[in-house]
Amino acid sequence: TWYVIARGLEDTGAYLLDTSVLPNADRVHLRITASDGVFRTSAVGAAPVAVRDPGRPWVELLAPEAGQRCAGLQEIRWRGVNPDQREAVTVRIELSDDRGATWQEVASGLELTGSLAWDTRETANGTAVWLRAVVVDGSGTMLALDALPSPVYVQGNAHPYALPLGLP
Repeated sequence: TWYVIARGLEDTGAYLLDTSVLPNADRVHLRITASDGVFRTSAVGAAPVAVRDPGRPWVELLAPEAGQRCAGLQEIRWRGVNPDQREAVTVRIELSDDRGATWQEVASGLELTGSLAWDTRETANGTAVWLRAVVVDGSGTMLALDALPSPVYVQGNAHPYALPLGLP
């Protein structure tokens, strides 16, 4: 998912990025899009950047590992920190089966550090699934996130309505 950080800027050849508008994350990809009103082009940075404001919450997704094969009940584990204890925050676990274009909530209102059992039987075999942990405040504003750099793969789940096929 791409978020607009700035729009309608003059072409000065540089932009000072205000990271206070971004959630804390270890892998933030930046994309620049230029348009003259007729033509439009975009470029994505060669490598992700880390955004770490020490005064704001952060979260780390610990399990499963990127590339892991998952079946049945799979543990999702995370660890988070909230340096400013004045604001109550919770964790939301999300998944995407379309390379991050959309995200579906797995669970919300979770403690900053914890785990849950994800039932992969609700996901079709062979599906590549991206997972992320998101720290949100009481209004749902994203304060920090950590996402797997590549998907996990659901395999080994028998569809509840699958019938074995055979030839006579």
